[in-house]
Amino acid sequence: MSDREPRRSPIFDYAYEVDPAMSAFGWRYIVLAYLGVFLPLLGIFLPRDTQTDWPVVVICLCVAGLTIVLNGGYLRRMLATGGWSEPPASVVMVQAVVATVAIGAGNYAMSGTGGFFRPLILIPTLILAVIGNRAMVWVSAAVAYAALLVSTWAQGTDPSHLPVVALSYGATWTVMLAMFRLIGLRAMDATRLSQGIADAAAITARADHLDDGMQRLLPVIGAWAQARRVSVYVYTADDPDLFDHWPVGTSPCPRPTDDLVDRAMADSGATVEGETAVIVAPTDAVDGRLVAVVEGPARSRFETLTYHHQLLEMADQLSALVSRSQRIAHLLRLSSTDGLTGLPNRRALEERLELECSTSLQRKAPLSLVMIDLDDFKRYNDTHGHPAGDDLLRRFAEALRESVRTADFVARYGGEEFCILLPATTGKGAEALTDHLRKQLSVSGTETPAAFSAGIATWITHESNQDLLMRADSALYAAKEEGKDRTVVF
Repeated sequence: MSDREPRRSPIFDYAYEVDPAMSAFGWRYIVLAYLGVFLPLLGIFLPRDTQTDWPVVVICLCVAGLTIVLNGGYLRRMLATGGWSEPPASVVMVQAVVATVAIGAGNYAMSGTGGFFRPLILIPTLILAVIGNRAMVWVSAAVAYAALLVSTWAQGTDPSHLPVVALSYGATWTVMLAMFRLIGLRAMDATRLSQGIADAAAITARADHLDDGMQRLLPVIGAWAQARRVSVYVYTADDPDLFDHWPVGTSPCPRPTDDLVDRAMADSGATVEGETAVIVAPTDAVDGRLVAVVEGPARSRFETLTYHHQLLEMADQLSALVSRSQRIAHLLRLSSTDGLTGLPNRRALEERLELECSTSLQRKAPLSLVMIDLDDFKRYNDTHGHPAGDDLLRRFAEALRESVRTADFVARYGGEEFCILLPATTGKGAEALTDHLRKQLSVSGTETPAAFSAGIATWITHESNQDLLMRADSALYAAKEEGKDRTVVF
């Protein structure tokens, strides 16, 4: 076989499509199957109208005992060499056949024509209906059916009655097998889905940022929905933009139609159409929505109903992630924004200064810091009142915003002091900015006073942030000492 050819799946295998850890039930199945072999022996202690066929009982016990001994030897070698591992599905299948035949023989030996222990023949098949693939279930059911007919015939049942026995037991057992497999698969599927919701809730509870939370949440959604790919789009007033995608390296899911998104919104946040599911969570943006598109396997009508119910819970987790990240982002903005002027505060300035110093070092570009103080602000405050003083600070902050470049950073340092961080700007360039600002204020025709003092310091390589701030503050102090309404460069 060429290395490029895909590996063929074994005929007998565990139901991995239901649970990747299904093989963990292998040894437990073997124990339960052989428990069924010994159950007919209870007939020895119960009143019966038939004699025990001891040779058959001994043969059954020998076969079961030999198989158990072989299992014990296999376990010992396994633990002595490589530690614990689960038995291959083919081994489980062989032992299911052995156990079924042994139980059928025990039924013949212990119950005579009454066939009291016939239902026990189905025990190995019922368990395989939960943990095995379809081939294992069909083969085990065929063996159980054959063991039923042979043991019934050997017990002396009138051959003319065998069709009735075959029909009644066959119909009953088929219904039981179908119920066991359906209930078992649905129960395990529900467990997997519930675990996915729990994992999503844990991610939501710990995520501080939307992008980080989404990167960790998308693989969980993918595994939870058995999806081929998951994409998240941000819907705003403009065209939707791709926000994130899983798995990495694959093309994103096609953008859902507006009709599908509206249906999801109208249906509590989720909807399913064919192989595509859509989950919607609102955002703080104007008419904003975060839309997750999940492409998974086709599902039956019954599976779709269950899947849709679980999607609604996942939609709640997605909404919780968006809401939590937005609240945290809002708190961070509040903690780094001056409430009066709307400018970044001193904390934000120090964080930005750290970044700009690193960038300046990498690019070998100058970096200047301007510290500004309104002259005689206390007298203005005392003369016109605090509301007028607050209004003056807001108008001066707006004038600073309009005077700088996009790359520059304006912050309120405290009180009537402001700072301007100027990347790729020398001290002379910073001084030219303050002169321009002073001229603008003097001809603005507003009540904003033009008088302010400024101190400028240009960053020296490897100088600490605090040293740069102290030098700018010293330059500002010198400007005040020299008579105010001027700029000093250090």
